[in-house]
Amino acid sequence: MVRHLNVQNDLNYSDSDENSFVKNNGFDKIMGEMSIEDNQIPCKIKNKMSIEEDMFPHKKWNQSMKKKNNKQQIAKLKVKNECNKNNRKYFDIDTVNNGDCFFDSISKMLPKKYSNAGDVRSSVMKYCFTDEFEWTKNSLKMLASADALNVTYEGNEINFKLGELDKYMSLMKKSGAWADDFWIAAVSKMENIKLGIYSPEGKLYAIYGEDHRVLDSILIYTGSHYYVRQYY
Repeated sequence: MVRHLNVQNDLNYSDSDENSFVKNNGFDKIMGEMSIEDNQIPCKIKNKMSIEEDMFPHKKWNQSMKKKNNKQQIAKLKVKNECNKNNRKYFDIDTVNNGDCFFDSISKMLPKKYSNAGDVRSSVMKYCFTDEFEWTKNSLKMLASADALNVTYEGNEINFKLGELDKYMSLMKKSGAWADDFWIAAVSKMENIKLGIYSPEGKLYAIYGEDHRVLDSILIYTGSHYYVRQYY
């Protein structure tokens, strides 16, 4: 099983569950909560003047009172929606079970951009080598220095040393190589999305990209498999 740890403050962890897949390797852990953003209520009260209102001022006053009452109703709806946001309806989307499940999950969370796990894997590899190579190199060196640069591939966990970053990246290019915290953080940075990791029962494990844009889906992690929980 791949050991997980904080990568340069891009990950926020919750260690409330002693069986959490997140392991403490000496780095700071930050408690995180995920709040799924509610859609704003698309209701705007427009102030319109008419000749009739000029002729009959009391109608203008009635319109003002109506506007005030509508705003109060909208405020009540927002409060109600806030209270019920954790009870939103959802359905689960399963993913491939061959080591590509995380990348396949992202393809299902962003179906307009990616068609399969291979598309996501190749995109994030390109991103790490070009757009954010310094972040990639520094993060992987930190992991290697902590003896935590591991890849699970074909049922085996392979450890890489500080001078073996090229070998590590070469293996991660292969289909079936498991994604760990580094790759989840990399995808979060690449797509500018907030990724919440939860147990099937809804217990928070970790949050990646706290300040990024929020999707209507989250990642579910069973301990050896990722899949998607889609809200509606």
